[in-house]
Amino acid sequence: MKSDIKKRKFLVILGIIFVLLTINQYNFSKNESNYDDNREIRDETNLKKPKSSEFWDENDVSSIHISADNWSATDLPWIQNQTGTWSDPHIIENVTIDGTGKTYGIFIENSNDYFTIRNVSIYNVGTGGTWDAALKLVSSSNGIIINSNFSNNEQGILLRASSNITISNNIASENTESGVYLASNSDYNVVSENYISENTNFGIYVSGNCDNNLIMK
Repeated sequence: MKSDIKKRKFLVILGIIFVLLTINQYNFSKNESNYDDNREIRDETNLKKPKSSEFWDENDVSSIHISADNWSATDLPWIQNQTGTWSDPHIIENVTIDGTGKTYGIFIENSNDYFTIRNVSIYNVGTGGTWDAALKLVSSSNGIIINSNFSNNEQGILLRASSNITISNNIASENTESGVYLASNSDYNVVSENYISENTNFGIYVSGNCDNNLIMK
């Protein structure tokens, strides 16, 4: 009888030890799993972290002029010369220009290459001429202007004989003429989602046989 009681006690003790060992092993494995998951998340965060772009201020850039698709000839760090196609456009970004005494900040003429202008700020452009503008596009096409500021100039953005230009999510305020000016047969352009206010003459001004343009708030 006593022998049976001892056996039962021994088995109970073994059972308790087994349960405790199982619980400890489970907790250890769980902690290991959580550590690995967290480490993977941190690694993914590092991989997804965007590479920081360089910025150029008024001391670096006085103005930018592109003529006749000479993008590749402008060997400047603030112009990313690509192939100029729809899927691989030239890019001007992260530039601030003080246009005091100048007729333009960025001037693109006779260009049909695809390009993007983004995160650019241009101010103080103007010598009193109607065609003075922070951003001036003449006889050019296939551009996107986005997330930029063209305020406190003669004209904010000026298009002359230019087409297939998208102007979106920009600021064009407190210019002495217009925020955005489409002139002289500028067709098939889109002006949308911009903040345009307190310009002396017009917010958006369209003149001179400009057709098939989409202008939205």
